[in-house]
Amino acid sequence: MGIKAYMPTPDLSNRSKFYPPNLFRYDREKDRYICPEGKSIPLFSRRKTEQVLVNRAKTKVCNDCPVKAKCTDSKSGRYIFRSFFQEHLDRAEAYQKAMRKQGVWVEPLFGEAKQFHQLRRFRLRGLKKVNIKGVMIAAGQNIKRLIKDRCIDFLRYADSVIYSSPLFSLLFQQTA
Repeated sequence: MGIKAYMPTPDLSNRSKFYPPNLFRYDREKDRYICPEGKSIPLFSRRKTEQVLVNRAKTKVCNDCPVKAKCTDSKSGRYIFRSFFQEHLDRAEAYQKAMRKQGVWVEPLFGEAKQFHQLRRFRLRGLKKVNIKGVMIAAGQNIKRLIKDRCIDFLRYADSVIYSSPLFSLLFQQTA
């Protein structure tokens, strides 16, 4: 139906003092992870009840690693859990981007409309009349921004013309 759903996902990357899972690169072709040191972490097991794939580095590889203390304290090697639905979760990361945009672009405009343009309540009845009022308020906000931008450009131009004119330098020298 063309509907895109945005759902928040918990950020569990900073739960411990060790390297977060996002530092490990996933190799889709070989179904394994590559650690920050370039070592392979192959698929170890599938936990159907938890709906996760478990990748575990070999014990010898992890114990010989120079940065093991930053990666894990496990004696059997580093474990990385990947959800059965990870591809869908990766696509849902667009949610974070959309929420940042909404907070910067959309919400301040609604706040301005409520505070300065009496948009707390609609006094008109009917969807058509409410839509007309909403469009008129949005047009007014756009016109205000256009005027503000043009005035700032004009004032910058005027300042440059005035301060660079020979008349200004003559007046400034006489008063000094």
